[in-house]
Order: sequence, then C-alpha cells, then structure tokens
Amino acid sequence: MLLNFVDRSFDIKRLIHYRLSIQISLNGFSFSVFDEGLSKHVILRDYQYQQNITNYEDLSAEIGSLSASDDCLALDYPVCTCLYISLKHTLIPENSFSKEKLRTYMEFVSPLEELDEIHYYKYPATDTYSIYVIPSLVASKLTTYYKKIRFINQANPLICGCLKNTEGSNILYINLHNGVADMVLAENKQLKLHNAFEIYHLNDAVYYITALLHQFQLKLQTTPIYISGDVMKEEIEELTKYFPLLKINNNHRMSMLVGQENSYRYFNLLTAHECE
Repeated sequence: MLLNFVDRSFDIKRLIHYRLSIQISLNGFSFSVFDEGLSKHVILRDYQYQQNITNYEDLSAEIGSLSASDDCLALDYPVCTCLYISLKHTLIPENSFSKEKLRTYMEFVSPLEELDEIHYYKYPATDTYSIYVIPSLVASKLTTYYKKIRFINQANPLICGCLKNTEGSNILYINLHNGVADMVLAENKQLKLHNAFEIYHLNDAVYYITALLHQFQLKLQTTPIYISGDVMKEEIEELTKYFPLLKINNNHRMSMLVGQENSYRYFNLLTAHECE
C-alpha cells in the first residue's frame, strides 16, 4: 500500500453519511471516503498492484481481490463513484446528443472493443455532455461489490471543479495521472476547451501547455495555470520556470486530510463525489 490514511473520526456507525470514490487504471487503484455530515475526507488509500497488469481480465481479478480484502472497502456504502482513467472520452453539445448514437460518438475518438460500455454525464448548468468508455469487465466486477455505483471519466471531476470555481478570464487547469494529461480552459464558470493527451515525460506536458496557450493567444505572464495529479513538487518548481503563474490546484476539503500535504496528487479522486 502506497498510502494509508484513516481519520480518527471514521466510524462504521456513520456509514449512511459516507460517499465512497474509487479511482482505477491499469497502473493503480486508490479510493477515498467523504463524510458529508462532517464535510471532510475520512479515508484515503492508494494501492500498487502486486503484479504488472496488462489486460482487463487481470485488472478485474485485482479489483475483486482488493474489494474483498480491504476492511474499509468491504462495507455497504450508500453511494459509490468509480473514476476510470482513459483517453476514450469526448464532449458533445446537448443539441447534438442522442443516447442512440453513443457508440458512434466514441468511434470517432478511438477504436472500441466489442464489449466496451459507453457511459455519459451531463455537466450541471451547461449544454455539454461527457461521453466515455468503461471496460465491461471492470464495470461488471465493481457492480458485483457495489450495487449503487456510477461510473465517470477522470476528466469529469476536473471539469466540474472548473465550472464551479472559475471566476475570471482564461484560467487553465491541468491534471496529470498515469501518463494522461487532462487540460481544461475555463472562463467565468464556462468551459472553453477540454483535451487529453498521452504523455511520457514532463517535457510532453510543457509542449502541450505551450501549444494550448498559443492556440488561444494567451500570454504566459497573465494566464493562471493550476496543476494537480501525479506530479512531484520538484517537477512543479521546474514547470514554473516555463509558466510563471503556475500553482498547485488544491481543494479546501482536501486540506482537512490530517498529515497529507500532498493531497493535490489525488485531486480528481477527492473531488469525484462532487460530480452529481
């Protein structure tokens, strides 16, 4: 286990107030529990798989093993949100959206497997839908353990946060996790752009950020950039050499994680429950 935080206030008798969020990819498994009554996170755990996971069959088996063995996962939570990390995601305006065309939308983005599940999410107070893929083996395994589960893409919490909190013009939000960089440009709680890229090195992130700024004719000296996810503070300091207004994207509720000063690394997971 890479991280194991359990707040002293955690109490199984408060289960009705708890919201479970799970983040999954081929490279890792983490989960958090948010106490709505106390308005804080009471659990944050991060697992590294015991073996190299390269296919959905092995991932499904690992999910089953963790869900059955972890004492805090094996509880009957009233709400569970699963955040699956994947580049198979796109945005569709409401006037073009149709449930019957979900697979068609995704086939424009990426090749699909026969049993891929297509899910969608409408961002509150917008005319925008998020369309994304959840591997069927992952979905079916999780549904076995969590009856009241819903599935989202890793971009959803980042975009939701931008739409709720962005006051001002042209603010860029970036989240890096497991080789995926999500970038969101927002202005006065309005979404201007979301894009996701596969990255292998921090220099890849520099390239894509620079390209986005150039595309929208934004200046380095006047464009705030907020970063979160799988990036070390030393790397953030390196990025500020290129982007002087770059800062850590943290959340006030995350700071309540006692002793967990690097909670920005779990930004999407810790805000997943807010995507209603």
